[in-house]
Amino acid sequence: MVASIKDYKLSTLLVLAKGFTLTNRIVHGPVTRARADIRAGAGLIITEATAILVQGFGWYGSPALYSDEQAAT
Repeated sequence: MVASIKDYKLSTLLVLAKGFTLTNRIVHGPVTRARADIRAGAGLIITEATAILVQGFGWYGSPALYSDEQAAT
């Protein structure tokens, strides 16, 4: 049985491919936020541009993911 759109609830779990589970169905789109603390309960956050090399920063404080330490946090 296929559920109709009215049956979906924003606060329910959503299981994606390979068992990846979102805590809810709220998605926060990419914006320049210039902060890294958690302020909301979005199930999925799509980030803005992220530096993958130390030479790749677009602006001071922009997000980065180029070291093992950053990947672990």
